[in-house]
Formats: sequence, structure tokens, C-alpha cells
Amino acid sequence: MRRLASLIAAGLFSSGCDSSRPTAKAWESGEQLAVPAFSITITLDDEAKTKLANAGETLKAAIYFDGDGTPVPGVKTAPHREVFLGTYEFELNEPGTIQIKDATISAEAYSRLSDKDYHYTINVVSGRRSSENNELDGGYAQGRHSELEAGKPIKIVCTPR
Repeated sequence: MRRLASLIAAGLFSSGCDSSRPTAKAWESGEQLAVPAFSITITLDDEAKTKLANAGETLKAAIYFDGDGTPVPGVKTAPHREVFLGTYEFELNEPGTIQIKDATISAEAYSRLSDKDYHYTINVVSGRRSSENNELDGGYAQGRHSELEAGKPIKIVCTPR
């Protein structure tokens, strides 16, 4: 009887799971161009440090690359600009400086830019391990590709919500 119950449970579990492999997003497929290496320094005020440490939280970040140019007909890129180039994500156990050396953007999308000095937007949030809500404010920076090439670190300061 125990074996039969195990087989039924295994069958129900496997039928509820999608075994197909996910496909690459449009900006991840095809030829990629390297984004110049740059660094981001994430700082938390004392209250945010204590709050996240007590909750066992991490820091998650997403960097979005986009620009102005010729959109692909029928493809919506909101909330990004007309030409979406790609995303780079990372997670840190504690605040500090991270070197971004392996971010890439779509070569095809880059060719559609009217201004090659594309934009970046960085969003930093709590890891949402102890709460489904973001526990931080202020985790935001934006700029242009030329600023990344200048080699200045991007500084982001977060406070608690």
C-alpha cells in the first residue's frame, strides 16, 4: 500500500511539472556585445543594515540596458525605451562593491539604436527571503553608456522602508 501511494504521489508531482526547457529571451539569443566593465557600490544606512541582517536578507539587483532607436514592429518594450538591449542580474549577501565584468547586450538591438550612448537603469531591492515585500528604499541609479566607460563607480545608497 505504501508503494502504491508513493507511485501515485510521484505521478501527480511529475504531471504537474513542466519538463520543457525555457527558451532564451530575444535579447539573450544571437550575437552579444560586451558592456564595458564597471563597478557598483551598494551602501545601506545603519538601520537598513540591522534590519536586513536580523532578517537574513540578501540584496538583489537588476541592471537594464535600453535606448532610443528603431523598435521592432509589434514588440512592446515598456517600461523600457524603444530598443531594449538586455538585463544583467546579481545577488549579494551583504552591501559592498561588485565588479560587473560579464554583462552583455544584444548586437541586433544595438544596431537599431539611433544614439549608441545607450542608457542603463539599476534597481536594488531586498532579496525577499523573509518577506515578499521589498524592504529597501533608494536602491536606484541610472545613466549612460559613456559614464560606464569613464570608469567611475556607481554609488547606490539604500534605506529601510
